[in-house]
Amino acid sequence: MKTSRAALFFWALVLALPVGALDVPFLSGRVVDEAGLLSPDERTAIETKLAKLEAETGAQVAILTVPTLDGDPLEDYTLRVAETWKLGQKGKDDGALFFVARDDRKMRLEVGYGLEGQLTDFATKRILDDIVRPRFKSGDFAGGLEQGVDAIDTTIRKGADAVEAPRAVATPETPSTLVGGLVAPFIFAVIGLFLPGCLFVAPLGMSTLMVFGVATAFLGVPGGAILTFLWVLVFSLLRSFFSKLGLIAKASQWGTVKGPLGRRTWTSGGGGWGG
Repeated sequence: MKTSRAALFFWALVLALPVGALDVPFLSGRVVDEAGLLSPDERTAIETKLAKLEAETGAQVAILTVPTLDGDPLEDYTLRVAETWKLGQKGKDDGALFFVARDDRKMRLEVGYGLEGQLTDFATKRILDDIVRPRFKSGDFAGGLEQGVDAIDTTIRKGADAVEAPRAVATPETPSTLVGGLVAPFIFAVIGLFLPGCLFVAPLGMSTLMVFGVATAFLGVPGGAILTFLWVLVFSLLRSFFSKLGLIAKASQWGTVKGPLGRRTWTSGGGGWGG
């Protein structure tokens, strides 16, 4: 009986504990940066944008960053913060909370009923996934928060379809990367350079196709065509030059081999072996 009473007392204490372990901080401004993601100047710049948005549209948006949720469910905590802070105009519920838990790598936009027509589920997902998250992944928390606020501002003013995710900027290829892509074609061309007769055509042609593909990817079609033309011209001139120097064997000499019986030649007139 004593054990039963002790168990009941224990569960009564457990049920009496608050649902959330993490306290809701005091709303000291439009940006409450508990995680220290922003410098004073960056915080002031974002607060200025949020103040302008509220003055011109009435929508009240606040930012809260924390180091960690301490095990609290993300949705439960953000809802508790929004209800405690009472964001938005009375009777309109046109407020939104932009929340970030730094160490947990979690974020959420908690939107009031008055803004659900603009900040739809699709719009908020797009803002967080396509605009904010890439900045956060690179360690640019200030840039992610600022661009997120800009996207929220645009969405509230113009609707969910007004926000476009920033396009990835193509990184210009360096000359060293282009040269690296020409190593394999160069090897093929050199092999073909010293082959007798018309046997050089196959490796040189293969290298030419490879050069055109690589050069076009880096320089575009006009640049690729010019580089390919220069490639063929240079190796043709080199072959002619080496041929005059006697560095390229003639086709009739290609069958000459040396073996244990001395010099043996596969003559073009017949299939016999000469002494």
